[in-house]
This record gives sequence, structure tokens and C-alpha cells, in this order.
Amino acid sequence: MFLIEEVQKLDRSARWNYAFQVLNLETRKVVEDFTLKAARLPEHRNLNRYRDVLPYDHSRVELHDGDTSYVNANIVEVKEIGRKYILTQGPLPDTCSHFWQMVWEQNSGTIIMLNKVIEKNAVKCHPYWPMGEDEIHEYGDYRVRNQSERAETAYVVRDLILEHLPTGETRNIKQFHYMLWPDFGVPSKAETFLDFLYDIRDSGSFEDSQGPPVIHCSAGIGRSGTFCLVDSVLLKAEIDEKPDNIDVKDMLLHLRRYRVGLVQTPEQLRFSYLAIIQGIANIYPEIFNVADDKNDESNKRKADNEEVDDEPPPIPPRKRAPPEKPPRRLENTETTAAEESLKQKKLVKNLRDGIVDGSSDEDGSDEEVLDLSASEDEKDLLELYESEEEPALDSRTESPAPVSVPECDYVEKPLPPIPTVAEKECLKPVQKFESHDDKESKPDDDREVSRKYSEKSENEATTNKDVEKDSQSLPLFTSEDEIEDGDVSQRKQSLSETIAYPSESRSLNEHSSKSSDTCQPMASQVNSTDSGDGASEAESHTKYENEDDKARKERELRQRIRRDEKNKQTAEMVEKIKKKMQHQEIAAARNAFLKKSLIAVGISAVLLLGYYWLVA
Repeated sequence: MFLIEEVQKLDRSARWNYAFQVLNLETRKVVEDFTLKAARLPEHRNLNRYRDVLPYDHSRVELHDGDTSYVNANIVEVKEIGRKYILTQGPLPDTCSHFWQMVWEQNSGTIIMLNKVIEKNAVKCHPYWPMGEDEIHEYGDYRVRNQSERAETAYVVRDLILEHLPTGETRNIKQFHYMLWPDFGVPSKAETFLDFLYDIRDSGSFEDSQGPPVIHCSAGIGRSGTFCLVDSVLLKAEIDEKPDNIDVKDMLLHLRRYRVGLVQTPEQLRFSYLAIIQGIANIYPEIFNVADDKNDESNKRKADNEEVDDEPPPIPPRKRAPPEKPPRRLENTETTAAEESLKQKKLVKNLRDGIVDGSSDEDGSDEEVLDLSASEDEKDLLELYESEEEPALDSRTESPAPVSVPECDYVEKPLPPIPTVAEKECLKPVQKFESHDDKESKPDDDREVSRKYSEKSENEATTNKDVEKDSQSLPLFTSEDEIEDGDVSQRKQSLSETIAYPSESRSLNEHSSKSSDTCQPMASQVNSTDSGDGASEAESHTKYENEDDKARKERELRQRIRRDEKNKQTAEMVEKIKKKMQHQEIAAARNAFLKKSLIAVGISAVLLLGYYWLVA
């Protein structure tokens, strides 16, 4: 069969979305000349449940009596099979009287409802009939009484009595309410849907003695369009007696000429194909039996032609099985129509008690939705003042591995020997002049540099004079003293090394590394000099010490002042940054609080308006 092959092809290639989009493009070409003037009038805007689902002017139903002639409904006609439908939206609280007026004026004896009153916490259709048996409600000039109810597996059948109050005339209305069709979805089994369709046909709902049945869901295009498509295609297959020549797409394009957007999703289109195939199998079972026989013969022929090898094929390599996934929890969809009817009655009771308020959908369409408690908004507002804690470290995170330190051969060097008192005395002038500050500190400015060079030149000149004076004051040596000329030069060298600056003599590290044997004769030579020479040396040392200490103190004072100024500037800068960040945090918190407050006020206003709307 052609339809089966088409469904299998689209399933294998997963191109249902593509086929659905192609149908939408073809529909635009067909309906580009149709107008929606009446639906877009300002006085009719509040009578539409959705702003993008409007009736065409050429096929819309017009009311003859009452305050308005507009209702969001279209007459869909398939002349070749003699079928008419009235497709409309789920009534709003203000349009229930218009709905019953349309049913009365069009002489309709059947209402087909394909949605629940409340779906996904939103009111998809206002309850326009009495929910309990023997209950009576009035809608404008019409009174409706629920005479009886009959619950089947997936739907409920209600017998209603409609009375026209001005004339007192009454009519019997049957309502077929399908309870297990989700919004933007499809029924779980095509057989259950076909049982629903056959029950409607057997009730005489499509007879010529009464007007066309009124079919509605929430918008009156998705589920309602699917129902009309399946019914019309199956009826055409029965009349033509040629199920192989059925064109489902052509029939859908024909239906879309009367109401916008029939069959909303690719899933609904695929379900229409499956329901049509199942319906044709029920009408013409011999066609499917012949197809099954042909498939069995072809399979048998293939099995006979296959050559059986003596040796079995090699065992494929073993593959590691993927880890088993936990079983997915599925919602319990095996609910009956009676259970759904009880749930709907409870929800509608809450609706009438004021628990359900009017609101708007996400797409901007005016629709009734359930009242949500304001506790969630209050929690969001309180979260502004709660301190955000840093996320705790996961106990499963591994601690960093300890760093391994490679072993090395360490040879401890011997400490230098402790200097004696005599060595300290001979090193004392050198330590005074060769301090760390004098060695590494740099002059602050050009004046300091020039002063240092002038002092250095004066010290060198003074040192040379002292050395010449000491050399002249040395006593004359005779042969009895047995002192060689080398002793005189050694004495002069030791005296010059003791008095000279560290930059011109040995450094402090060189003096500290010498042993006590080297420093001992040096001290004895210095002590053997005259008392006059010692006094001049002490005066020169004191002079140099006073000048260097004064310069060093001045330099340390200037450095301390600069350091204090930098610390003060840094502290001021940090304080400014902290204040700026505090101001930004306060501004952000204030803006967030104002935003959420406005949202809460808007939600409260919408809920309040919806409540007054329902009460009115």
C-alpha cells in the first residue's frame, strides 16, 4: 500500500519535519488571498483566545442575534464526500453565551471536545457545561442541563439539554469529550482514537437531519484539524473504494483553505497517517492480507536462495558491553477517562471558587492560567539580602599529590673561626667604613655624588700625608738591630692598609676569612708605633665616622619619609577602590530589588485583574 511505504520512507529518513514544512509552504501559496478583517477589529480582539489563530472572513460563522455577530469559528466543508464541520476555539468566560448561540443557530446536535479543561497548569477551555449530573447553568439566553454521563476507556459521553430561554424551546445535545489527548501531542494508540471516531459516527452526529458537529480543542486547529483529516480521508476511501489512490496531503491542503493552521505539528501529521492506515485496514482487511502473503512468499524465496555453508562463520571479536543506564522513569499514562473526568471536576471546582485566575501565555496570547502563590516571588526578593556563600569543596575531589624532593649530597662547610680581641681591634676601623648601607646605597642626587667625590679626594690626600709623616719619623736602624729593609716596607704597608678606605684596600669578607695568625702580627706592629701617631689615627677615624654616620642618618630619614608617603598613597587608593566597589554593590542590589519588585507587582496586578474578570 502506498501510504505504508510513504510512512516507512519518512520514518527511515527522519524527514517528517521537512515534509511538514513543505506542506506549510504550499499552504501559504493557497491561502495568500484570504483575509482576516473581522477578527482584527478592535471590538473583537478580546473574543480571541490566541492572537495568531483567527478565522478567515470567507468561512467564518456569523451570529444573527445578540450584541455581536463575531465568534472565532469556521465552517470546514468537503463537498466531494458531503461532510461539514464547525471548528472553533475553546470558549472563554465571556464567549460561552456566543458558543451556545452558535450551536443553537447552526442546529448542531453534537459537540466534540478534544482537550481537557486544564492542561499543564493552564486553563485551555472554560467549562461551558454543567460538570455534575442534573446540574443546570445559564449562559446568556441559554440554559444547559447535564442529564447524564457515560465514561469509556479514553472519553466521556454527556447528554446535555439546551434550552432557549426567550422561546422555551429545548434540544438534545451530545458531547463527546476525549480525555487522553495531550496538548501539542498525539494519543498513545490509534485504535483508541478510531473507537472514539466510530462511536461519534454511530451516534448519527453527521446525519443531514442536523447541522454540522462543533469540534474544538484549545485553539481549534491542532487536535481538531487532525480529527477532521482522519475522518474525511477514511470517508473518502469508503466512498471511492480505492484506498490506494488516497492523497492525505492534498486533503489537508483543502481543509486549510477554511481555517488557518490545521494540524499543528509533524507528530500530529504522522499520527494522522497511522490512524488512516489502521482505519483502512479495518475497512479493507483483504488488502493487508494479500500484502502479508506477498511478504511471506518473498521472504521464503530469499531463504531458499541462500546457500548454507558447511563451516559456520567465524566468531566475531568480543566487544565490551556499554555500561547499563538506569531505567528511565515514565509517567503513568494508563489513566482512564473516568479518572481524568474526576480530576477535571476538582480543578473546575477550584476554578469557580476563585483559585484559578486569568493570565496570559508565554506567547502573549490571552489565556486563563492557574494562580501561582506569591511565595516564590517573596523568596526571590529575600534572596537579595542573603549572603552568597562560596560552594563547598566536593569531598570526592582528590587532594594534590605531595611534591617529591630529589635527594642531593650536601656537604656542610666549616664555619669561620671566631675572631679574638686583637682581631676585633684591627678589624674595627674596617667594619666602621665598610657597612652594607655605604656599599650598596646610591646617592640621592647630583649634589650628594659631588660631595662624596670631594670627601674621598680629601681623605686620600690626608692618608698620603700621614703615611709620609710616619715614614720620616721611623728611627734609623743599625746593624745591631739586624732589621732588614723589608721590615720598613712591611710596616709602611700595614699602616696604609689599616688607615685606607675599604674600596682601596681589602674588603670585610677578606678580613673575616683570615685566620688569627695573620691578624696578630698586624696588631703588634700597630701597637709598636709611637703615641703621637696613634692619636692622629684616632682623630681621623672619629672624623670619618661622624661624617658617614650623619650622611647615613640623613639618607635613612629621607628613605623612611618616602616609604611612608608611598604607603599612605597606597592606603588611600585601596580605600577609594573599596568605597567604589561598595557603591556598585549597593546600586546593583537596589536595581535587582526594584526589578523583582516590579515583576511581583505586575504579577499581582495581572492575577487581581484575572480574578475580577472571572468574578464578573
